[in-house]
Amino acid sequence: MKAILLTLLGGALVASANASEIVVVEKDPDDVVTISATGKSERMAGGANITLRLKTESSTLREGISRNQEAQRNLVDYLVAKGIPRSDIKTEKFSSVPQHGKIVNRVKSYDVLTTIEVKVSSEKHFLVVAERIDEVKEIELIGHEIDYDDAEEVSTQASMDALANLKVKREAYEQALGIRLETVSLSESGLRVVKGRNQGAVVYEAALSRAKASAAHNYAGPPHFGKISASLTLNAKFRIKRDGVNEVARVR
Repeated sequence: MKAILLTLLGGALVASANASEIVVVEKDPDDVVTISATGKSERMAGGANITLRLKTESSTLREGISRNQEAQRNLVDYLVAKGIPRSDIKTEKFSSVPQHGKIVNRVKSYDVLTTIEVKVSSEKHFLVVAERIDEVKEIELIGHEIDYDDAEEVSTQASMDALANLKVKREAYEQALGIRLETVSLSESGLRVVKGRNQGAVVYEAALSRAKASAAHNYAGPPHFGKISASLTLNAKFRIKRDGVNEVARVR
């Protein structure tokens, strides 16, 4: 029997006039559905950046600078000996502030100031810095910030989690309904990044701010740096495909 090509165009059956047998091939409409899936990710913050200031006073500027440099060396050597990498300790250029007498308007002494940035990545090192503030009067706490440099990576991991969840949903629908889902588009919505502090963070930050490291030694809770968490929704549009859809039938 001669092969006859049949398609359904706009709902009308088209066939050869000499057809001895007619097989109808239905064309599925372009049904598009949306499936959404959420994703989450979290990790502990990478550490903390602590800003210190070394302040030394002397009757002459030269002596003040010399004392300040010695205090810097002592502090750096101490921190390195306690396990903090030298590369995580950064010192800034010094500045000097002349102090004038109250009665006679002339320079009485000089305050020499140096800012030092210390990056800590463990609870132990956090306490090392706090203890040194307790012990050395020339060291002042300027402030500290939790290191949230991994926030972008955490957001990416949340996207990957949403994508994995979406794949599970897609495969479940395909199997249950006997269809194929062809991806049309993807979009993200509702991205939320939280940089949180847990109870440990509050305890240790309070200890550091008071320059009383002993207050933190008895704490046995979660790590003090807190955590970064991210969540979002992935929305995907799929075109529904069924077996034999949009194909041309050959009849012999």
